[in-house]
Amino acid sequence: MASKAKTKGDNEERVVVNLMREHGFACQRTLEAGARSDGSSTWDIDLYYKGIDHAPLIGECKCRESIGDWIWDYLGENDFLTLRKNRKKRLYVLPEEVFLRLIKGVGDVRKAM
Repeated sequence: MASKAKTKGDNEERVVVNLMREHGFACQRTLEAGARSDGSSTWDIDLYYKGIDHAPLIGECKCRESIGDWIWDYLGENDFLTLRKNRKKRLYVLPEEVFLRLIKGVGDVRKAM
């Protein structure tokens, strides 16, 4: 029987995949998500936002009790938030509706005010 954390993560992956499919994108959970014993990189979903014949965006899904409310506080009503730890890559945090507009190639990606 899977742990509660594993079940919660699996459910989050399914929700994201189904949401992307509802918006017309080919998307699937990867079979090797977190399962490689050789230490090589793993990810949770493949999102074929340009179609199945193009390389997918690869995504990692996390669903945690504690992420830090400060992320939502800083994001506020903005379209995105950048985060960078010293000597690490910059991360971009954006609301789901902005992300969907970006990958759909919609002209104006700003949130509806």
